[in-house]
Order: sequence, then structure tokens, then C-alpha cells
Amino acid sequence: MLDAIEWCIRNTWTQIQTEVPVWAQQDERYEHQQQQLNTALASNPDALSVSVVESLKEIESQTLDMRYGITSPSLHQAWRFDLPKDNVQEPVQASGNPLASTSKRVKMSVNTEAIISRCQDFNISPYEGPALHEEQERELCPENEREQQVERPRPMQALSHVTHAAIKTFARTGQWGNLKNEAVLPAFCSLKTTSAGKLLRPNEWPEDLLVSKSFAQSVKAPKGETTDAYLKPVNWILSRQTDDGTPLGRWELVIISPAEANELLPTIMMHKMVALHLYSPRTRQGVPSLLITQLNLFAGQLYQNHDEANKTLCEFLGLWHVHLLAQSDGFMKKDDRHYAGLHDRSCPFTVSPMNFVKEWLGIRRRGQSFERTHMGALVVVGRALTGKDFES
Repeated sequence: MLDAIEWCIRNTWTQIQTEVPVWAQQDERYEHQQQQLNTALASNPDALSVSVVESLKEIESQTLDMRYGITSPSLHQAWRFDLPKDNVQEPVQASGNPLASTSKRVKMSVNTEAIISRCQDFNISPYEGPALHEEQERELCPENEREQQVERPRPMQALSHVTHAAIKTFARTGQWGNLKNEAVLPAFCSLKTTSAGKLLRPNEWPEDLLVSKSFAQSVKAPKGETTDAYLKPVNWILSRQTDDGTPLGRWELVIISPAEANELLPTIMMHKMVALHLYSPRTRQGVPSLLITQLNLFAGQLYQNHDEANKTLCEFLGLWHVHLLAQSDGFMKKDDRHYAGLHDRSCPFTVSPMNFVKEWLGIRRRGQSFERTHMGALVVVGRALTGKDFES
């Protein structure tokens, strides 16, 4: 306790010695500006001349003599309290220090006398400290300059828009035929060419959400280059529901490019075998929530509509933040989930996918921060969402 009290006293004393000179200098500047203003208003109360306004400004650039020259001894001594205040004479040489510009500036007002008396109590000179701080601030000023440079992506050869025959068949008949694998691929497998691809474990991600190859391939990337800056946004989705004996049936979702959507629209309207959706985070009832969870992850959705959607997402990613067996990012290994008796059917991951999800959402956001969103809390902060997060 004694050490803590001693530390507080020492730091308080250090702060007083640092701040009191600045306080005295602020008073001196105020008195000078007030005197200039009163003089100007006495001669012309209706308007201020340009010269008066200029006299109220602080000096921006100073000569070497003003910055490092010898200060008037009489003024210096007066502020160090070695001479009576009445003995202060006109300075012989102008100094860059605001305290030493004119003899009028050291004419003591009631406030100034009170401040000097307080400085005497602490044996502090209000002359040296502020000038030193101002000098250091001016010398460090160039180091704080910042220049923003926009780093644009490297130019790459654009690929032409081609709608595969299998997708045309799917839009016309609702069936894929024998060329499905040539026309589409699993959505998350298409991310191998991104910077997040190095964190991707494609064998563990579900393959029921599909993308067309025209959507997945925008440019011809050189070997070793990533395609983060050339990803198409998720806007157009083909869907078809088939009967597999379950109440909701089996859904097929295929993300397509805008060019494909434009080309297929007449066929879709004519045959009505598939539906074309303009994607938005809020979806209608009936689509399996797990498939929507994958779609939201792939599209980069940052907010959950309600707590049930968040629960489905956490079960899919294997997140159990509040459990003792969870890792630092909230992920629980398969054996630990089985040991704890937790629902395991919807989580396909054996290794935490959180690094990949964090990297992928960063790509979707074009490098913008998403820490304060629902996904930011789960992925970046590692915090479980509560009911309060969904109140607004």
C-alpha cells in the first residue's frame, strides 16, 4: 500500500511539473490576445482590422534566432521570480517564445499574478518547459505525415461469359443430364484460387450448394496469383425442389452469373421448371436452414436474423463457446462433441474452420472491418451471441 501511495505522489508531482508551465503559457497568450483585442476595440468598436486579426494569431514559422536565440535576461529572470515584477524592462531582442515578445505581455494581470504565485509554490519556471515541448512537437511533426496510396489489383485477362449446355438443360427441364460436373462445382471448392484457399479443407465442406463455372471463373489468373479482387457477388440463384420423401423435399441451389441469369430468363419464364431468385439475406420459409446457412456464409452475410439462425450456424461450424472443452476460437473437436453429448450431425469439420471463415469474410468485405457485426463477434472476437444481440 505504501509503495502504491508513493507511486501516485511521484507521478502527480511529475505531472504538475509538466503541466503547470503549459498552463502558465496559455494564460500569458490569453492576456496578450485580450490586450490586443481591447486596444483595437477601443479605437474602432465596429470592426477589426486585418492587422489586429494577424496580431492575434500564433507564429507558425520562426527564424533560427527566434527559435534558438538568447532570450531577454530581464524577462527571463522575471518569470523565474529572481527579479521583482516592477523591474521588468523592454526586451532588447525579440524572441520566438510567446513570453518574450513585448514588455506589455509581461504586465501582470490578477490571473497572471495568481499563476506566477502558484509556480513559485512549486519552484517551477513557466519559461523553459512549454518552449521545449513546442520545439519537440515541431521536430516530430514531419514524422506524423501520412500519404494514402491506393493499391489496385493487377490487371488480368477477362474470360468470356459462356452459359454451359447443362445449365440451359437444367433451366429448361429441371434435370442435369450427363454434363453436370462440367457445368457446376461445389461453391466452397471454387474458392481455391483465393487467398483464403490455403486455409480451405474442401473435403469437409458440404457439396450441395453449387456455383456455375462461369460464376466461379472471372479472369485467367497467372500461376501463383489470387483472384480476391475479381470475385462476382452472389446475386442470382437458380433453385429447384424435388421430392425425396421428406416433408420439405430436396432443394438444389445453383449460384449463377448475371450474364447467365440474363440469358436464361426467357427459358425460365417459358418452362417454369426452375425458379430464379435475386438473392437477399432474408429468405422464405421452407428452404432447409442448413443450406441457407451455407449460402449466407458463401455470400458473406454478417448478421443473423434471429437466435435460431445463429444456433444453426454455430452447430454447423462446431462452435460451443461456453463449453469447457471448446478451443480458444469456440470450436469443439468431433470426439469432444461426442463426449459431451452435443448435437453432431450438422457439423462436418474435424479441424476448426474459423481461420478460413475469417479470411473469407474479409475478402467479401474487401478488407473492411466487420468486428462489430454478428459474424465478427463469432469469428474475430470469439464471443457467443446472446439474445441482446438480436434485440435491434
